[in-house]
Amino acid sequence: MIPRRRYELPTDLARLAVASLLRGHVADGPGPSAFEDRLRDHLHTERRGLALRLATSGRAALDLVLDALAVPRDATIMLPGWTFAGVADHLERRGQRLVICDIDPATGLMTAETVAAAWREDVRCVLVTHLCGRVADAAGIAAVAGPRGAVVIEDCAHALGSLGADGESVGTGGHGAFFSFDVIKPVTSLGGGLALVRRSAVAAAGGGEPGEAREPDWPPCPVASRASPVLRRLVGSWLEDGLFAGPWLAPLSAALALPVTRAAAS
Repeated sequence: MIPRRRYELPTDLARLAVASLLRGHVADGPGPSAFEDRLRDHLHTERRGLALRLATSGRAALDLVLDALAVPRDATIMLPGWTFAGVADHLERRGQRLVICDIDPATGLMTAETVAAAWREDVRCVLVTHLCGRVADAAGIAAVAGPRGAVVIEDCAHALGSLGADGESVGTGGHGAFFSFDVIKPVTSLGGGLALVRRSAVAAAGGGEPGEAREPDWPPCPVASRASPVLRRLVGSWLEDGLFAGPWLAPLSAALALPVTRAAAS
């Protein structure tokens, strides 16, 4: 995908990366939990009855949402003709069958009308895609898909911080949503993703009673391999307090990051 802006990387990126690796904080340190808490506050998950979980990528987050909503691996999913090709490829590798709907040429987004025009009786899920900060009419599309028995999942990889027509954050109005924090996304953490599901939709997918809410059965988050305690003691303090404490750290980190930012801007 063509980057939409120059990416600003922190000048102490090298120090942060090495320190996280040595501490074993790549996946299970305090950072992810604090990030989740901030996202819960931003998305008002408790008020809206939503469950939230960080993932290793946007596509991994999509898998979490599909599985939490019990979308079968051979089910038919509708998505727009203009979207990130990696999403369509990933769904096909899962075994999903795809139906492509048209987009509004004025916005580049799918609409309730294009979804209705492309509808097939075997569609079990509609992937509402928000692109480049533009917000699709998820509520209108849900009004088409819901009565036909399909779940609505929002692709918010480009849209963290965007608001829908109701003034609420995108991704919080349907059955579920996923976000991406990849380096080419508007909000990046150099990787990772976020899964969001409505607890009542999880209960309904599991055969629960109307009005019942249920927490999703998230699988354990994969934990990156960490350096041994001995290695951290022998090398960690030397790297963090000595090698990476010198006055040359910032220029070195900037030099390492410069090719990346130039490539993103070209």
